[in-house]
Amino acid sequence: MLCAQTGKLSLTLHEASSLMKCNNPTMLLTNKSVDIARGERQKLNSFWYPQLNTSGMYVHLSENIEVRQPLNTYTEPAKEFAQSVLPDD
Repeated sequence: MLCAQTGKLSLTLHEASSLMKCNNPTMLLTNKSVDIARGERQKLNSFWYPQLNTSGMYVHLSENIEVRQPLNTYTEPAKEFAQSVLPDD
């Protein structure tokens, strides 16, 4: 008979629970898989959030460029969108 089987060890429920969580490889793997699943869910949810990407460039031309067509059809929707997102600016 082994000594571990004959010796009595009394643990509280909290101590037994923490030992199970810290030393049980199955519990550790399960917790890790839950963390991975949460990360995947956050990655998928990030695609649903609105994104606004902007870039800018400065160009200096020695000659003026003239546009003879009205550009309101292109600029008005952009203005309305910008005003709906940033109404005070």
